[in-house]
Amino acid sequence: ELKLLKYRLLQVIANKRERWTVKFQPRNEDSKPAANSFLPIQDHPPRFDPQNVKFDGSAIIATCRLLALTNTDYEGKALEVLRNVFTSGTADSFQVDRQTDELEYRALMWLARLTNMSLKKYPSTVREDMERLVASSLDIPFRSKEWNVLQVRLGEMQSLESLRSIASSGTRHMMERIKRRKKNVDVPEMYIRQKVCKFEYTAKLLEDDKK
Repeated sequence: ELKLLKYRLLQVIANKRERWTVKFQPRNEDSKPAANSFLPIQDHPPRFDPQNVKFDGSAIIATCRLLALTNTDYEGKALEVLRNVFTSGTADSFQVDRQTDELEYRALMWLARLTNMSLKKYPSTVREDMERLVASSLDIPFRSKEWNVLQVRLGEMQSLESLRSIASSGTRHMMERIKRRKKNVDVPEMYIRQKVCKFEYTAKLLEDDKK
């Protein structure tokens, strides 16, 4: 039943962009306009300062908590909480708040997984696009469509790489916190599935949803 309620909640937020996206501050906050519109602002593409990445990830991490939610969360009352969400009519605005370190660990693992999957959709990498843009004066005219596309794509990939790095660092931090109070971390609440469920399990879930 918990899986079915999670599925229904994901349906509710599926088209809410703010629940699946993150807005980053500019890569170079000190950037100033160029002398004229025919010159690039700087010779090299901007990049994030790893020590000063500013963003609000509260919405996406709440979504990842929902994806990672199990019956052990909310002090064993996760199923009751999700039931109340639908009976109270608050599914549209409901977000899973921070609970335990174990849930936060699983949520950050989900975030790292989602960003990694998104990066795999691009036909290039940050390094490759950086190299192309540095040499763009030789083969890609400034302000051309290709130049603009490369700049936008690079910014997207840099944002995803930064988010993946933050998520990966967060999972390590959570694991260290948990190990300080638990000798054994090989427990169900730390389990992250590495493969998708069998299709017949999902088919059964969809059948139940039609009833």
